[in-house]
Amino acid sequence: MFDGQCNLCHFCVRFILRFDKQITFKLCPMQSDKGERLLKAYKVKDPLSSMLVIDKNQLYKQSDAVLYYRNEIRFSILCR
Repeated sequence: MFDGQCNLCHFCVRFILRFDKQITFKLCPMQSDKGERLLKAYKVKDPLSSMLVIDKNQLYKQSDAVLYYRNEIRFSILCR
């Protein structure tokens, strides 16, 4: 999930989409209906202070989320 009003977040989303050729990631703005439901379900208190990743019911925040994306994108690039 990403902040739909943040320019840096939009840059990151475009970067992820550029390398996610197998459409591994499903990206969702935090301000959307689905985003708000997920934030509530995972009890995220201050969502706009961090990038968030949910994978297999596990929530990754802040640097853990960034490292998750990095590892997945690197794997995607290596598998080309």
